[in-house]
Amino acid sequence: MPPVVAVLVDRPDASSGLAAEIGLPHAMRLQRLLLQRALGAAESAGIAPTLWFRPPDARATIQQWLGDTVDLRPQASGGLGARIAAAAAGAALPAGWLVITRAAPGLETALPQAIGLLPEAPYVIGPSADGGCYLVGGRSPVFAALRELESAGPGALDALRSGLRAAHHSWREGAVLPPLECASDARAARLLS
Repeated sequence: MPPVVAVLVDRPDASSGLAAEIGLPHAMRLQRLLLQRALGAAESAGIAPTLWFRPPDARATIQQWLGDTVDLRPQASGGLGARIAAAAAGAALPAGWLVITRAAPGLETALPQAIGLLPEAPYVIGPSADGGCYLVGGRSPVFAALRELESAGPGALDALRSGLRAAHHSWREGAVLPPLECASDARAARLLS
């Protein structure tokens, strides 16, 4: 049985750093592109991912991007950890769960790697170069430090590592990927010219 793969997606708005720099239509295009690549990687691994969206009125936008073939569900309320726990709640253990927490260039190759790491340790983390994380998963229930996580941005990686150490859990880490928070990140990933 394959792991559950969930993708958390926030519809970009004009207040995001990337949208403020390159404009909302371009930010949405980049997010759609990265999302399509991640979903394609999951499907290539034989897994039908579930996409958890927010805000609640984002369903129409996401459906327009991806069509009717993706399982779309509204994200739970609360911080990132609560939303991850809700997305992972239906996973059969020990097959496990993987939750993509933020768009990142290279996710299409990092996701299959994370799927491969999952049998090797109770938990898997996908670290971002800014000290955040783009993915977290496990073959065990969501751990306490993860439930308390507020953001996938800088500081998240240290919080997850500390929480896993404190609970005496082992974990594996996937490839370090760059974040996609601003125009320079998009240019470095060759997503903008």
